[in-house]
Amino acid sequence: MKPRTLRSHLTWIIAIIALIPIVLLGSIQVVQIYQLSQEYTRNQLDSMKRMADAVETYVFYHRTAVETIAADIASTPDRDPRRITSLLQSVNGHFAGFTTLYATDSEGRTIAYHSKAQQGLIHADFHDRDYFQQVAATRSPTISPVFLSQEKPAKPLITIAVPILYTSGHFAGSVIGTLDVSQVVKLVTQYDYGPSAYPVVLDNRGKAIYHPDASIRTVIRDLSGEEVVKAARENGQGLGTFYSSIRKQDELVAYHVIPDLNWIVWVSKSTSAVNAAFFKSLESSSLLIVLTLLVTLGIGAFLAKRHAELEQRVDRLKNDLISLASHEFKTPITSIKGSVETLLRRDAQWDEEFKRELLEGVHEDIGRIQELIDEWLDISKIESGVLHVSLEPLRVRPIVEEAWRRLPKAQQEAAIFEADIPPHLPLIHGDKNRLEQVLVNLYTNALRYNQQQPHIRVTATGDERFVHIRVEDNGIGIAGDHLDKIFDRFYRVDVTASRLTGGTGLGLAISKGIMEAHHGRIAVESKEGTGSAFTLSVPLYSLHDGDNDEETQNFDRG
Repeated sequence: MKPRTLRSHLTWIIAIIALIPIVLLGSIQVVQIYQLSQEYTRNQLDSMKRMADAVETYVFYHRTAVETIAADIASTPDRDPRRITSLLQSVNGHFAGFTTLYATDSEGRTIAYHSKAQQGLIHADFHDRDYFQQVAATRSPTISPVFLSQEKPAKPLITIAVPILYTSGHFAGSVIGTLDVSQVVKLVTQYDYGPSAYPVVLDNRGKAIYHPDASIRTVIRDLSGEEVVKAARENGQGLGTFYSSIRKQDELVAYHVIPDLNWIVWVSKSTSAVNAAFFKSLESSSLLIVLTLLVTLGIGAFLAKRHAELEQRVDRLKNDLISLASHEFKTPITSIKGSVETLLRRDAQWDEEFKRELLEGVHEDIGRIQELIDEWLDISKIESGVLHVSLEPLRVRPIVEEAWRRLPKAQQEAAIFEADIPPHLPLIHGDKNRLEQVLVNLYTNALRYNQQQPHIRVTATGDERFVHIRVEDNGIGIAGDHLDKIFDRFYRVDVTASRLTGGTGLGLAISKGIMEAHHGRIAVESKEGTGSAFTLSVPLYSLHDGDNDEETQNFDRG
């Protein structure tokens, strides 16, 4: 079975990444629609209950007022019309909803009244009114269906009739309050039921006390045939979708029957308006999903392009690495082989000085191979995060000078080297061998990439956290577009030139890793043709970094 390529894996990853937000957003959309539905249902039920409570409370207070009058009349043997009229006037003045209050005898004839509008009703007879007959028969309060007043303009009214009963239970008459329904309408319409929603109030016979359609209110239309009314009579309270014969549409309705009044109230909203809210939410979420998909695909295309560029770069680095490694190893191995074959010839006699010269060359070549192996091991340790540094308090000058002495004698003699290190520079906290390794690499590069007599100048300054060691040279310099890459593994500014000058392209990457292991840093400044300047920032040594022993004291005195 052919193994999958990195590009194939990346394609699958991008597909999964694109699928995850789509599934996630889709799930969120389902939850949001469900929550929106639940919230709308809850809000509609709450609005309906709030309206029902307000209507019931309004009527209850006015009925209680009428019951209070009836109880007061029944408890006093004196049936003086003036006293009763005064009582009716007092109550009527405190309740804005009443238009007229009557007190009748047991035959339904008026014995006292108080009206805010009408006059001359002292002899009005209620014996043929349904509500009076019901009160006389049941000995209990009753509320009439809504009806229109006889005055102009006509007003929708209801009556609250309460019996006057003596303690013996004898029916002595009634108190009748005429209640203006327009006050109920004001009460109902003061609430916010949401966009496109409207309230409805029906009396105990299904006649409209309030409906947003004015033509229905003015004629007190009978709505008992509506589907929602039938459901309310059967269930008492609920939520459902019903067809409205008035608005010719399906509506989502929350309904409730007020028990003591047997009135029906509901809050209604067209199903098209409800669906529109859901579709709007779905549309916005779908747009978000599409945008997410497009962004993900865009990121995927970008990553695919970057991957292709990375593959090309890796291929180039691999080819360069193979070429450089083969060149770096082949040169010393060829030299060693030639020297050994020369020494092994039986047909020639070599003097001791010549043999020694050949053996020294072999020794140098073996040393070069060892350096290559050490570089490979160091970069491996750096990449795996296991590079070890033995930190101790150090002076800067000995490190700078010892690193220079580690170079071959011939290279030292061919160059100008200056070390301008202040004598009272603070101690640094570092690994002597590793810091010298970094400096040797910088010195070597300064000598290697130079087309004139090399001139290397080392200076150092300190601040409150670091000592900054600056290595400047007069070499060929580095172009600006290479500066941010020279610390990458195997990166070579000029591979062709590198084959002539030697080197694996690992030196600066190793130097960066060593400085990071010290919690320091390495930086470069360069301009092509004018040389380069590398700055090593090494942390200062403080007493809490180690024991205040004799060695530290000696350093301080030095």
